[in-house]
Amino acid sequence: MKQTKKEILKIKNLSAWYEQLQILYNINMHINKGEIVSIIGPNGAGKSTILKSIFGFIEKRTGSILFHNQEITSLKTHELVSKGIGYVPQGRIVFPGLTVLENLEMGAYTRTDKKEIKKDLQELQAFFPQLQKHLHTNAGLLSGGEQQIVSLARALMSKPKLLLMDEPTLGLSPQMKLMLFQKIKELRDKLQLTILIVEQNAKLALDMSDRAYVLEAGRNKLEGIGNKLLHDKRVQHLYLGGEF
Repeated sequence: MKQTKKEILKIKNLSAWYEQLQILYNINMHINKGEIVSIIGPNGAGKSTILKSIFGFIEKRTGSILFHNQEITSLKTHELVSKGIGYVPQGRIVFPGLTVLENLEMGAYTRTDKKEIKKDLQELQAFFPQLQKHLHTNAGLLSGGEQQIVSLARALMSKPKLLLMDEPTLGLSPQMKLMLFQKIKELRDKLQLTILIVEQNAKLALDMSDRAYVLEAGRNKLEGIGNKLLHDKRVQHLYLGGEF
């Protein structure tokens, strides 16, 4: 008998606004446990707004967001972190005046299990050797790729079940982009993470993803298996002149 996939996140008829400007129009999507799901689309399609809506950064929104079948639409960001949702923001945001170690410790601010925190710090250093090398260096002095790893590792310190990632390869070298995507896949397998990723580089995102959603002008346009959408002429048409 075919096993039914367990749904971890469901978005129903999500609309969102920045002040009076509507960005999203009745977005519907779901993510199953253990999947890597990408959201792609042209610039201005509303991709990042979906992640910000899930994580409580967008106040003016309608519709419903369910996490493990529980309504989370009205929860605050710190409550979402406690429930098991992590967020890696766009732009390699770190605390520049704090060391790498202090940045990672900030990611565990909702936790009280000190022994497990220490263990997780050690495991992340082994998984990302760059962290160990710069553990006592101020994060603001690191390269862009290294700062992105710090931002990702900091989010992992909250022990998320669902990880939201907003444009993780933005501004990185081609080599660093490939390395980061490989690490993301390894994290999914190693930690049984579910990952929802917004990415402008559609080719890399679709090649990595189990499934993907394509947005256009704040609306659902297409959805399907990642590598099938990679060869869909409708997707290629949307990205003419863009990064594909």
